Amino acid sequence: WTVALDRGLFAVRPAGTDGQTYDIYLDGAGIVLPDAVRGQLDPAGTRAPALDLLKLDSTVQFDKPLDRFAGTGTPPAPVKITLRDVRLVWGDMVASGDGDLDIGPDGTPTGRIILRAQNWEMMIGVAQSAGLIDAGVAPTWVNMGRSLANGTDTIEMPLTFANGNMALGPFPLGPAPKLR
Repeated sequence: WTVALDRGLFAVRPAGTDGQTYDIYLDGAGIVLPDAVRGQLDPAGTRAPALDLLKLDSTVQFDKPLDRFAGTGTPPAPVKITLRDVRLVWGDMVASGDGDLDIGPDGTPTGRIILRAQNWEMMIGVAQSAGLIDAGVAPTWVNMGRSLANGTDTIEMPLTFANGNMALGPFPLGPAPKLR
């Protein structure tokens, strides 16, 4: 499969003085997803065929420098991640987040990322169309979202990583992924 985009920028630059910390930036616009992915997310074809924006503005500290030797031996592994702005825009739907994670020696993250979903009801519709949420359970998701949004079109919840597990707000999600 292929992905096309109108505009893209990916940049990495040293940050700080330790030689192991880098600002990592990604910005893409007009991202046309593969037909199979679009067909799964939007089987009726009612959404725009391209994502408006995908953005990542972060600082990552690794356990060793990203230099010409990074491709030999054990690759550099993240030990701290600061997300200043992570954003996905698809029409009226906007998912964003920011936060900090510390990564243990085994790759287990600890920390918190604040996630925001604007026009979250549309997101539930897309998830239902994609088969990620059963149609019979979708009303429960909508009712829960309305409670969390408190009369607005935006939901904000922490994604917390602690003791090897992760949770979205008060809802446990299971084991945290290993980031190594």
